[in-house]
Amino acid sequence: MRLPLPFRRKKDLEESEIRSVYWVQKRLCESDGSLILLDTARDLLNGYAIARLIPRLNAQPKISDLGNDFSLCYEVLEREIRIFSITPGFPELLEQSYELERWAVPAWRKYGAFFIPRYESNALGCEYFLNRGIEAVFSLPKNSMLVFAAKADQELRKRMEKRKRGSNDLLLVKIAVYSDEKESLEKCIGNVKKFLYAPVKVKRRSFSFEDFYSSILPPRMPKFGVRVMSASHKTISALPLLPTAGMPLICYKRTAKMLAGDVNRGPIALGRVEGKTFSLNVSDFFRHAYLIGQTGSGKTNLLKLLIKSFHNLGYPVIVIDPHGEMSEEIACTLKDSVFLHPILSPFSINPLELPAIDKNQGILIGVDELMNLFTNVFNLPETAMNVRYILQTVTRRIYEQGKIPTLAGLYRIIAEIYSNRKAKKDFLGDEEEILKSLPEKSFISTLSRLQSFAKDEILRKLTSSTTVDLERLIDEKRTVLFSLPQRHIGLTASALIASTLLLKIYYTKLMRYDRKKEEHVFVVIDEFQNLQGLPILSTILSEARKFGLHLILAHQYAEQLSREVLQAVMTNAGIKFIFSVSGRDAEIFAEIDPGFWKEIKSTISSLPTGCCIVKLSAKSGDQSLPPILLEVEEFREKPVRSLKEACTNDLMASDAEC
Repeated sequence: MRLPLPFRRKKDLEESEIRSVYWVQKRLCESDGSLILLDTARDLLNGYAIARLIPRLNAQPKISDLGNDFSLCYEVLEREIRIFSITPGFPELLEQSYELERWAVPAWRKYGAFFIPRYESNALGCEYFLNRGIEAVFSLPKNSMLVFAAKADQELRKRMEKRKRGSNDLLLVKIAVYSDEKESLEKCIGNVKKFLYAPVKVKRRSFSFEDFYSSILPPRMPKFGVRVMSASHKTISALPLLPTAGMPLICYKRTAKMLAGDVNRGPIALGRVEGKTFSLNVSDFFRHAYLIGQTGSGKTNLLKLLIKSFHNLGYPVIVIDPHGEMSEEIACTLKDSVFLHPILSPFSINPLELPAIDKNQGILIGVDELMNLFTNVFNLPETAMNVRYILQTVTRRIYEQGKIPTLAGLYRIIAEIYSNRKAKKDFLGDEEEILKSLPEKSFISTLSRLQSFAKDEILRKLTSSTTVDLERLIDEKRTVLFSLPQRHIGLTASALIASTLLLKIYYTKLMRYDRKKEEHVFVVIDEFQNLQGLPILSTILSEARKFGLHLILAHQYAEQLSREVLQAVMTNAGIKFIFSVSGRDAEIFAEIDPGFWKEIKSTISSLPTGCCIVKLSAKSGDQSLPPILLEVEEFREKPVRSLKEACTNDLMASDAEC
């Protein structure tokens, strides 16, 4: 709030007008309303800048942020304490720790008292400072004020040098208290004296409006004598004079000041921050990246930029796209990319095919992978013990005979056991009778989950064998685009292939690590929530980066993920891109940086398309960066080939069962 006054020059000031303005100002202070910045008060500060300091959460201010010429005014009101700084300008470092209310000033106080050395000799031999710093403020009565000011003064140094007590570190010091009542002023004097160890005496006086604002400025050397208070810069720097969040009666902000300068640290240019380039290094993505935002918010555009950047830098990139549009566009713009689609560019990947390792270890991994897939894709609960037993027993028997099971093959064998026909001679041994004794509903539950992969020709071919050589594609540093459109193969099959790909990529990188320790592979997964049921997912999130596997995960809203998976993602993702979200999500993702909670919450629900908030986790030894509002660059690559040219039949599989 700003109260206009009819006067602007000192000679125009009328005591009655000042009194009326002061009365309004005081009432606003007492009711916690906005303080009034009087144009006249600003004129009386002789060019100094004044601002109210509101601490930011987790800030660590230093007195050196104020420079060598400052006043700190501590105003004690009925329900809060307000702190003001008076400096030659607004120090940039100060804005990192405080929100500055540049329109506010402390209220005029009628009575004041200055502390001065008791004897002139004390001025030369003692340091004057507030022991325990800001703690002195909490001892003051209501509606009073304390001022601590310091200034580097050349005249002081000259006079001290004449007396052979020179010091380049010496600052002039001013300590004063103010109140509207004489009785209250005496209490202030008595309380502040307890925090002054050097001998002092007090000069009391009353103040006009003009004199008051002149008196709170940094000190000046008198024309004659050295009866002034002084202290070394080192002593003052060590004092806890500045307010911090959490101190009694001091309001604070849950927001932090964004660091000045560009975030321009590498070859991956993603957009603009306040008109300046925002770019990241490849290593910034080694701890995974997480994107969230509503449909149409700009996530897919950012994914395209990342895929293109990793591709151009020569890294292997594997894209898992459950919609298909993104992978189709990239396939047309990156000529040497590999585009795979269940129908247009057919391929096959058998979820049950073992990795090329020791047989016994491979069987353990294969059975475990099957359980992972059934838990995620077919929503198989942990309590479905009979279904798990059927699947594990039949799959293990096929492995032990040196064969590779398929989902269609599992369906056929389990159906034969259920219909009381001998599956194969000595195939199951003693366990065949155990299986036949299980409840009928256990078999029906198992068969219903496998039926579509045995009866549907497209799904049977899609899972009958593995025609995609991941090792070769990684060696060749190719960008592989798996288009798994749910509208063509259904949600279950799309989720199954996506889950299978992630597991096989993970195990492939695991086995290659000893001989390819410097290799980095990026996996981009859109609609990431389709994979959240994988029991091994948390392990992949926490361990994959150690083996050079880095995930870029994207989805639309928080409720798509369980609390455990969301926590794992938020903990392990080194970069978070938060596009427009609403409702409960705004509160959840405002927590990416508690220091910015209020600001993020109010921003992310109304972000325009193509804008997001970026949170970078600090690397070891680096300063943590605050969240950044990024305007993402638009993906504008021109097609270099048609989708038909990107398709191939080279990886088409034959129709087999087991």
